[in-house]
Amino acid sequence: MSKKIKVIAFIVLLWIPIFVQLTGFENLLVKDFTHELATLKKNTIAGRISGDFNHNFGLRDFLVKTKSQFCISVLKESPFPHSVVVGKNGWYFLGNSYENVLNKSTGLEHFTNDELCTFVEVFRERLDWLKKHKIDYYFAVAPNKHSVYPEYLPFNLKQRKTKLDQLVETLDTALNFKVINIRDRLISLKDTTELYFLTNSHWNRLGAYYAYCHIMESINEQYPQIKVEDANNYQLLRRWTKREDISMAMQIDIDEYHVAFKPKMKPKSVEIKSSNNHSEFNVTNHPLFERRFLKEGLPYKILVFRDSFFGSMGPFFNENIGECVYIWQKDFIKEIVLKEKPDIVIHEVCERFLD
Repeated sequence: MSKKIKVIAFIVLLWIPIFVQLTGFENLLVKDFTHELATLKKNTIAGRISGDFNHNFGLRDFLVKTKSQFCISVLKESPFPHSVVVGKNGWYFLGNSYENVLNKSTGLEHFTNDELCTFVEVFRERLDWLKKHKIDYYFAVAPNKHSVYPEYLPFNLKQRKTKLDQLVETLDTALNFKVINIRDRLISLKDTTELYFLTNSHWNRLGAYYAYCHIMESINEQYPQIKVEDANNYQLLRRWTKREDISMAMQIDIDEYHVAFKPKMKPKSVEIKSSNNHSEFNVTNHPLFERRFLKEGLPYKILVFRDSFFGSMGPFFNENIGECVYIWQKDFIKEIVLKEKPDIVIHEVCERFLD
């Protein structure tokens, strides 16, 4: 009798997730296959059904969250080691599933000589082209969190030359072009306060401010009349957060008391709603692909090719430059430069995207 009960219980447990999925519990009801399959011509029916079933499997969110919470709280290890690295003292880092970020930050991955030669030729042509159009160009690299806080990684590695080091050295030697290496500046300041979130891969607002100042040091060599936003215009606060990009990747909430910057006065720059001037380049349909800010009475126009790291720096530029145009695109696009006709191009790329 007990054997039959065990068999029945086992079968019931197997069918609970399917029952939850089919009945709509946990808002995981399968979508209308007929409509979706009709609009996704490139996918096979079997493949689409399989993918939708895996994504909407009953109790999926509950089971993933439970696993993540158990791994973090009890085992003290990452539930998804390839995606998230659990560091020391509550620090979390992206894993190698994100552009091999761990290998790039620790010097386990390098550019070949041919790749470095390609960089030199690309930058040589770009700089010559921009000089012909009388546009100044600044290339800034936002450092990986691992590169600024290696001491909080769960292991110790011998210091090695990284891809960023190779690129900085190569462009300086071959072209006398100075990459704005934000990493070294942040390392020199990190003992004063946290510059990155513990549970997010990005810098916080204070880290963004220091990065902005470092970029402006280079710009002020050519444009001394552009003012640097004063930190005294902001109030330094501490705020609680629960859901940042790394904790969201693990589908759990982690409380973090982080540094925040609050303007003491209402910003005077105004965002001009974009008319999708460059929509043909927005291949991913990113909602923030193009943004434009104006500050009356100030000279100069900057065009910024950017990624997610530049978002928290933007407000500092907006208050001190006449027009700022931001394009969420890590590639340099000549057609956009020709259309915008800026005085300055800032090209910001996160370290993990250096390829």
